[in-house]
Amino acid sequence: MRTSIKRLIALFSLLAVILGGCSSDDSSPTDSNNGGGAAVDLSAVTIDIPPAMASAATANPSGGAAQAQLYLQMLNSFTAFTGFLQPPSAKAAKVAADGVYTWTQGGLSITLTVQDTGSEIYWEVKVNGSDGEQTYANFVLLDGYREKTVNSGMLNLYDPMTENGPATYWSWSTDPEGVFSVNHFGLNSNVHVFATVQVNGSGSVAYYLDNVVRFGSNWNADGSGEFTIYDANGSMIDTGAWPA
Repeated sequence: MRTSIKRLIALFSLLAVILGGCSSDDSSPTDSNNGGGAAVDLSAVTIDIPPAMASAATANPSGGAAQAQLYLQMLNSFTAFTGFLQPPSAKAAKVAADGVYTWTQGGLSITLTVQDTGSEIYWEVKVNGSDGEQTYANFVLLDGYREKTVNSGMLNLYDPMTENGPATYWSWSTDPEGVFSVNHFGLNSNVHVFATVQVNGSGSVAYYLDNVVRFGSNWNADGSGEFTIYDANGSMIDTGAWPA
């Protein structure tokens, strides 16, 4: 089953995107007419969920580990759109310099423009046609950039119903010590999710709503962790831990 652009964006706005709920067919374009290739590779931006956290989440779906896992999945949720950044092809290709890719997905014509400045890669995705729910005319769905020498950059997602900037965006960076940080801002829903991952695999994640912290969690290199839940005023209402 294909998911329309409008529905995918609505899922982000409602904080309901869970990666397991979006099949690769939903977001992976088909019917290439240009030879294709992996024009923009953002695989290094995703955060690995510690096995111990995932196990604790399975054992207690309403517990703190499950909430921590959900917020990490939200940070990884941009992958629902990476099909628009990778022209379909039977063979892999390196990032194109000043490349323009066009292909079709159902009733949509997709144009991906990639520019290599030497130090950064910039991209823009425009769509034309209909996804079955809405018609688009040169609509910019995605744009962003990544630096080539370090793992940092930004991905913006635009909603045809929203004006004056993106509806949501992700930003990521790596500091000189190798600490990786990711932010996800849902501008339509006043949501901010922030995570850091240390070189040894330990990390932390926090969820903010209307600029008030509502959840925080830290995990160790072995995957064990602890969490704190806050009310609408930012006051602690629960805390706990899960084992390795």
